[in-house]
Amino acid sequence: MFSDIPMKGDDDAMPHYLNTLRIAGCAVLLGLMLASCSQKPESRTTPPSEDTTVPSSAQAATDEPVSSPSTITLIEDEPSESPASSPTGETIAEPSPSSAGVGAANASPDLKKPAEEEGRSFSSSDPELAAIRLSETEASVTKKLGLPAESFTLPGDKTSTEMWEYDGITVGFGHDHRIVYVEVTSSEIATGIQGLQLGTTAKKAAHALGLDVPQRSNVLTAEIAGGSLKLDLDPDSRTVISIKLIADA
Repeated sequence: MFSDIPMKGDDDAMPHYLNTLRIAGCAVLLGLMLASCSQKPESRTTPPSEDTTVPSSAQAATDEPVSSPSTITLIEDEPSESPASSPTGETIAEPSPSSAGVGAANASPDLKKPAEEEGRSFSSSDPELAAIRLSETEASVTKKLGLPAESFTLPGDKTSTEMWEYDGITVGFGHDHRIVYVEVTSSEIATGIQGLQLGTTAKKAAHALGLDVPQRSNVLTAEIAGGSLKLDLDPDSRTVISIKLIADA
């Protein structure tokens, strides 16, 4: 190439040489451009993106608005002064000290142990025990005491007796369904005879029936219209342990 450079003074060859340089320069430039285009671009490794696809069920759940838990303030109610209520909704009035005293004074005698002073004086012509008289009917007893807790038949020499047992009292009926036997078996049952209860001493019981005090016997018997009133005494304590109203056979 240097051999083609025109020497000084060769004016005719200079334009030709310059053209040759231009052509050569363009060729070199074109070759560089082609070489740059033929090179593959540097590949970049893109990190895999996180899968943000939400499953359909989760997507449905996220579609609903999420409510933040609200703060619940517990306020303790102050005790009210309103009257208490029963399970049925009825208002229960609290008893005052004065009303409690009146209620105790007016309590039914049936709810407490009867006193010996209660009842009427003993009458042999019109006897009764626990408000029940001899010869009363089954219907009369049922009206007063209701149906018995237990009943059984007590056989006898000539006739049997139908026994009705209640809480603290036993009633017996003859063949005609009328009372032939009454017995008080609990001190919680009022005898209806003034001065006489289970547990009464023999002396007081005899006085209530108008009898002499027995000295050696453990039985007190008072004759009555249509039968007898019989009292059994405890041999040790000498107190009444049973009271029976028995019709004549």
